[in-house]
Amino acid sequence: MLVLTPKPAPTESLMGFVLRLSETNGYETPWHVLKIAGFDQGEMKTAGFPVKKLAGVLGDHGKSLAPIAYCSQDSSGLREFQLLGHSLGKGVAYKPLRLTKPTICPDCIGEDGYIDAFFDLSIATACPKHGRNLVTLCPQCRSPLTWFRPGLLHCQCGASFGSAPVERSSPALLDLMHVFWAKLHGSALQNSGLQEALPVE
Repeated sequence: MLVLTPKPAPTESLMGFVLRLSETNGYETPWHVLKIAGFDQGEMKTAGFPVKKLAGVLGDHGKSLAPIAYCSQDSSGLREFQLLGHSLGKGVAYKPLRLTKPTICPDCIGEDGYIDAFFDLSIATACPKHGRNLVTLCPQCRSPLTWFRPGLLHCQCGASFGSAPVERSSPALLDLMHVFWAKLHGSALQNSGLQEALPVE
C-alpha cells in the first residue's frame, strides 16, 4: 500500500492519475508506484493498462479506477477499449489514444489539480476551455513531455510547464475541440459556433 492514496477524479486521465499519485507520494517518477503495484516495464504505456494491479495499492479507492480505465472485459472475457465509458472498439490499431506522447493544458491542471481524460485523445490538439494550443515540449529543455516525470506541471529538468508561452488556437479548431469535449463528457456545447450544426445527443 502507498502512504497517500488520493481518489481519481471522475473525468481524470488514467495515465495522469498515475503521475498525480506518484507526485502526491513524493516520487521523482511514476515508475516507483508501478513497481510497488507489480507492473512489468511497458505495461503503463498500453491501452490494456492493468488497473487491477494499481487498484491493489489504492485501498478503498481502487474501485474508482474502473470508470477511467482504458479497457473493460465482459462476463465472457472479451475486451473492449474505452475512454470515460465511450467505446473505442475491440482494437486500438488506429491509435485513438495518446499513450506515449502526452500533451497538457497547464491552465486546466492549475484549476483542476489533475489531467482531464480529454487530453488522452490523439485528436485533442487545443484546449477548448482556455483557447490555447496544448503544451507538448518543455519550455526550458525543449524535451517532449513524458509520463515519467516528477509531477503534473514539472519536467525532469526542473522547469515548470506553467511557464510555457501561450499559443492561441484558431476559432475553427476551438469549435471542433468544443464538440469533442462535449461528446466525451456528455455535456452541452458552450461558446461554440457548431452548436446547431453538430448537436450533442
